[in-house]
Amino acid sequence: MGTPDYAVRAIAVSSLYAATKAGLYQCTGTGVLVGEVYDKESIEMLDDTWVVTDLGVGNHTINGLYMMVLPSGKYNVFAYADDYELGTASNVNIYGANVSWVDFEMAPGLVQTFTGGGSAPSPPDTSQPVTIGSTGSGSYCFVQTIAESSAPMGGILLRILCLVGALGVVIILIRKRRKFLIISLAAFFLTAFSGPVRSFTIFEQVGLASAPLPVGSGARAQGMGGAFIAVADDATAASWNPAGLIQLERPEVSLVGAYVDRKEDFSSDTSPEINNTGKVSYSDINYASATLPFHWYKNLVVSANYQRLYDFKREFQYQRNLTAPGVDLNQQIRYDQDGSVSAIGIAGAVEITPTVSLGVTVNVWTDQMGYDNGWTENYSEVAVGSQSGVPVTINTTIQDRYEQFRGINFNLGLLWDTGKWGTFGAVVKTPFTATIQHQFRFDQTTSFGPPVNSDTIIGPITIEEEVELDMPLSYGLGWSRRFQDTFTLGIDIYRTEWGDYSLTNGKGEEFSPIDGRPKGQSDVDATTHVRIGAEYLFLIPQRQMAVPMRAGIFYDPEPSEGSPNDVFGFALGTGLTFQRCSLDLAYQLRWAKDVDSGNLIAGSEADITQHMLMASVIFYF
Repeated sequence: MGTPDYAVRAIAVSSLYAATKAGLYQCTGTGVLVGEVYDKESIEMLDDTWVVTDLGVGNHTINGLYMMVLPSGKYNVFAYADDYELGTASNVNIYGANVSWVDFEMAPGLVQTFTGGGSAPSPPDTSQPVTIGSTGSGSYCFVQTIAESSAPMGGILLRILCLVGALGVVIILIRKRRKFLIISLAAFFLTAFSGPVRSFTIFEQVGLASAPLPVGSGARAQGMGGAFIAVADDATAASWNPAGLIQLERPEVSLVGAYVDRKEDFSSDTSPEINNTGKVSYSDINYASATLPFHWYKNLVVSANYQRLYDFKREFQYQRNLTAPGVDLNQQIRYDQDGSVSAIGIAGAVEITPTVSLGVTVNVWTDQMGYDNGWTENYSEVAVGSQSGVPVTINTTIQDRYEQFRGINFNLGLLWDTGKWGTFGAVVKTPFTATIQHQFRFDQTTSFGPPVNSDTIIGPITIEEEVELDMPLSYGLGWSRRFQDTFTLGIDIYRTEWGDYSLTNGKGEEFSPIDGRPKGQSDVDATTHVRIGAEYLFLIPQRQMAVPMRAGIFYDPEPSEGSPNDVFGFALGTGLTFQRCSLDLAYQLRWAKDVDSGNLIAGSEADITQHMLMASVIFYF
């Protein structure tokens, strides 16, 4: 189908982090649209009526009842029947795992047809009653549809596309049900020649699997629970506090690898059939750097580094039973997500005084350095059941691709060694605007059994767009003190201003990607993180080596509508340090209980457990 000329824009309600609170609708997956079509005067059910959305998904009534499975979104719906006026329902919201209904009360008359340039039907009024409702979990999800006026050439192209679609449907209908021929032609001419009110909106929701926190990397730092802002004395300092790079006295290269095992236990009191466990395991190169200290008027250090900050790894499968009068469906659903977002950094530090240093890291978020910067989500569903007693099987697949995540921001750092009072550190990670290319694809096959015995194939329906994502400001303070030469204690407090996190559509309208509301109505609190960690060195002088032992605890809340979700964790670490190299290992456990996961599976909560192993190797020259 391609992107319509009137520029339908899909709007993400949870980009980069899937956070909801109880009561929010699921804006991913599919919902079911059901309704009855009957004669206004006799109240007799109308069979063989064609009901179609402006997305292009349609179905006919069986004993006056229609049903269709649609991607979560907002649509206009039309009903066409011989010798009846057109039935219209505008702005019908379809949410994941919900059954929405639209009943058409058809008035006798002629089918409305258009010869070009006509306006679309007005929303239903008292002369054309339409009953609209919804069942299922949830209560709110903000979306925005932009319908821009078509340029003359764009309007011609749109009409050509619709006419081609009409020919395809005509062939199908001639083979299946001849009496739909005239009605369907009217439907497609209506779509081709009506105004922008025909635009639809596909809801989006993107769930970030890893913690949505702009933290640093390295096994040594993670082994101390992430309390590293005022320590920052190895090659990973560029990601924690670039001012700490000034403490490096020799050239270094480092490489950090990570292994993550994540489990999400989904459960629901109202729909126990959805209870399931999603589990993923993966490994990756988490960080790499090369650092060079030198003297030019002052002591200086420069560093080039790579950091993988956000991971999109998730998969689960479950079933859900959806019922409505005359409709019974058992849905087998599978969801998987894969990808990551990384940045290339150039860092530098300068010694202002023997006790004060400043540093900066320039982070370039790009996919032009030999790795992909984006993620893909795949949703597949097989629904088996009945419509008015007729067996039906509906196979649906949805794919969302987010590519070319691009932007630039800075890490600004300060380190102050006071001597007996310890060392104080500060870091500010500046906000920035990232651009993302998004592609949506929808395919569906519906097969009715006897006595209907028909197949309908829809798709691929595609949408392409560019969105801008404003990433929030974050900043932290740290304190550390080295007691003697063997024991170091560190404490960090870090804050991220999630209220400034927003997505701007192509018309300049702005809303929160976390709770889905317009920016002026959004209620997302900032998150404040506390980390405490320590390191003790066992010195072995005869072998010129040291064996560190590390531990840390942390509170890392994650953003949500209103108050953040509570996430806790602890870490352990060890390693070996020689004159020419260091090897560090860390284990970290993060957990959260009863987190609302309705953005992924409607009406569910989840207990989350994540294990991470990290290994770092540093070579000194």
